[in-house]
Amino acid sequence: MRTFTHKSPIDKVIQLTKSLLPFFRRAQRPLIIVSVGGFTENRPLPLEQRWERYLRVAQSFAEVDTEAVDILPQTLPPFPWYFGGQRFSNIFVDADDIVRFCEEFGQRVCLDISHSALTANERGINLRDFVEQVGPFTSHLHIVDAAGVDGEGLQIGEGEIDFPQLAKDLASLA
Repeated sequence: MRTFTHKSPIDKVIQLTKSLLPFFRRAQRPLIIVSVGGFTENRPLPLEQRWERYLRVAQSFAEVDTEAVDILPQTLPPFPWYFGGQRFSNIFVDADDIVRFCEEFGQRVCLDISHSALTANERGINLRDFVEQVGPFTSHLHIVDAAGVDGEGLQIGEGEIDFPQLAKDLASLA
């Protein structure tokens, strides 16, 4: 009789990723980039409730077999579009929180340049300051342009990011 064990979607992704490893001879530990959720529909969470979401992410990561892969949460924009509507991101948005999560749980992240630029614009900070904080914890980059607080995923050159300066910043900070 055949028995079935329940596998979560991330467990299936991990197994598939491991099965593809022989096709990528230079890869030693493949990266799996995830958007971890934590968004709300009507308003952002109060600051004191956000850390609870980070703890859930850490617990979830601890429950999956990451022996042969690295799971990297990506930085998120302040106002993402999910399920046909614009939402409020609560985690992996602010650099201070991302750094705290990485330090407390030995985690690295995918620095999504577009998402982080939108956060910097919305928070009134410089993208370089964001990169300076999160750069040391970055294992992978998603690089596209951005404009304003919700103009995400634009072609490079169609948004507001100064890519020559960003390249210099990444070379020295990440």
